[in-house]
Parts: sequence; structure tokens; C-alpha cells
Amino acid sequence: MPGLRAVQPSELTPVRYWAVQRTTRSHPPSDPTATTSPICRPDPDAKKPWAVPEACRSLIAERSPDYDLSFAEFDDQGWPFDAPRYGAAGQQIPIVIDRLSREVAESPRGVSIVTFVHGWKHNAASDDPNVRTFREVLTGLSHLESQTCHRKVVGL
Repeated sequence: MPGLRAVQPSELTPVRYWAVQRTTRSHPPSDPTATTSPICRPDPDAKKPWAVPEACRSLIAERSPDYDLSFAEFDDQGWPFDAPRYGAAGQQIPIVIDRLSREVAESPRGVSIVTFVHGWKHNAASDDPNVRTFREVLTGLSHLESQTCHRKVVGL
């Protein structure tokens, strides 16, 4: 596919959690109760390819026509942020688990779950190159799934 490149296994870091770090403390959701938007369509041809619109940049969960992408943040010790101190950011793990449970239950053909952890000196800001590349990978996988197994693609 044009614009896609093969990703080597060494470029993706496995993780035990169903999550990827996101700097929500510096990018708090505009509405603490909002966890997703109607559609967050990444633009492969934008100045920063695969970036999402401004309204989607601080959401815990993005939904695109091709895939869903959820984020969760952990501190330097690997602990999730607590809800009282960080508001909606502290609810990321329950939100992610709830969304994933619903996707699995509602998808008759199953779900392809792709887990990603950003690289060294990167973060999970919506415009970080690692996150944008992950969106590109999810889009490519979604196109493959639509031709083969027809499973929903979910990125974590």
C-alpha cells in the first residue's frame, strides 16, 4: 500500500498492560467526561502525517473509520495515575477495559488487538511521531483485515 512501510518486530515493544502511555496531564481532556469523539480521521497527507484533528488530540479513545485507538498513562514506576488527583486521566484503565470488553462482545468476527508502547524519548502525545506511525500501522492492518478475516482493529 502506498505510504505504508513494513514494521520490524524490534520496532514494537511488547507490554503486559492493555495500554500505551499518553501525556494527558499536559493535554487534559476538554471535557473530563468525554472519552471519545464521533470520528477522529487521521490525515496521511497533512504537514504532520497521520495526525488527528485538534478536537481529538486529548481524548482517551480515538475512533476512526478504520480502527479504534485507546490510551492509558502510567507514571515513571509503571503505576496508573490515580483518579482523584488526575481526574479523567486517572480513569483511563477502566475506560480502556470497558471499551475493549464492549468491542469484543459486539464484534461477531472477533477483534485484532495491537498493543504499542512508545519509544525512548517519545511520549503518547497525539502528534508524536511514534503515535502517528502507530495510526498508520493500524490503518494498514485494518485494510488487510477487511480483505481477509473482517475483524475490527483496536490499538492500545
